[in-house]
Amino acid sequence: MATHRVFFPLAMLLAMLEIPLWAGLYRERPDLALWHAHEMLFGYALAVVAGFLLARLDRRLLAGLVAIWLLARLALAFGWPLLGGVAALGFTFGVTGLAAARFQRGARKGRNRIFVVLPLGMGAAEALFLAGVMGLFDDGAWRGILLMLDLVTLIMLQMGGRVIPAATAGALRRRNLVLHDRVQPWVEAAIGVAMLVVVLADQVPALSELAGAAGLLAATLAGLRLLRWRGWLIWRTVEMAALHLGYAWLVVGLGLKAAAAFLPAVPLMAGIHALAIGALGTLTVTMMLRTDTTRQRSGQMPHHRIAWATMMLTVAGLLRVGAVFDGYQHGIWAAAGFWTAAMLVAASRYAAGFGRRCGHNTVTANDSVPAYPPAQVPLNRRLA
Repeated sequence: MATHRVFFPLAMLLAMLEIPLWAGLYRERPDLALWHAHEMLFGYALAVVAGFLLARLDRRLLAGLVAIWLLARLALAFGWPLLGGVAALGFTFGVTGLAAARFQRGARKGRNRIFVVLPLGMGAAEALFLAGVMGLFDDGAWRGILLMLDLVTLIMLQMGGRVIPAATAGALRRRNLVLHDRVQPWVEAAIGVAMLVVVLADQVPALSELAGAAGLLAATLAGLRLLRWRGWLIWRTVEMAALHLGYAWLVVGLGLKAAAAFLPAVPLMAGIHALAIGALGTLTVTMMLRTDTTRQRSGQMPHHRIAWATMMLTVAGLLRVGAVFDGYQHGIWAAAGFWTAAMLVAASRYAAGFGRRCGHNTVTANDSVPAYPPAQVPLNRRLA
């Protein structure tokens, strides 16, 4: 069964519910900050990872993963940390274990082995978070959140470095142009090394400056990589512009997070929210809509949905990062509103598709020819 048709809508639903709830409660319940961060990283982001990497699963296995994911969300929301933590740990290790096994079988190049290690690191991050919640490890919950954020950032950098230049090269080819810097192995390797230093140094408070220096290097290299993709030539192609903008948010977020290690005037939360809202939001929404189109042969690329969602996520990111600096509460509420609206726009695609399956099966001209050919081989084979 197509995993993305289940986990992508679930991820969007969680994002639509959790963010406004947190925005309404954060003043009265600051203790829920860790729950908020956990749900965005281990709930939303990991559901997107599951839908993207685990293309198809047996129905019973998929149903089991969904049940565990839902149990974790509900248990943590209603204040049952042990049950919620165990369920969340089970889902994380289930998804990451399946993803690691697939990449282990398919990734033949050494540079692809990182996709075997990263999922296992996510499982370790969930275990660290649970140990902190249960009082077994001081500051473990925050360290688990930070580890997961760094790993998700690394995945976005590496996967974006594969998907975005390939798609950009195709868009340029249709305009009789050639992208000469599509493959940048030395930049990719340097970013990977720098981010691995960030991952490790972030777990040791005394090494915050080392983490900042490595993060600044990663941001600089990612910015160089982005410029060499020549995104200004394809800005009229909506999904391409959205992907380039999402990658630009990665550069901004990494830069702000690194600057926080050296400049007291730059809060760490500015970088974290730039990464979580600007980068994660823009890249995941665009990739979910794009992936759904290519895998389902579902007609034209949803340009309007991608455009509106990207604009609203950009505004949400700017408002939320700005609110970190001035503490403007209305900015937080406005950011939550724009984020929720963006997810609603993206999720409307699935509502429309459900309506067609429930009784409107007429094939229109727009539905007859896919805008992009479906993937012919699994993702882990293509990465090899």
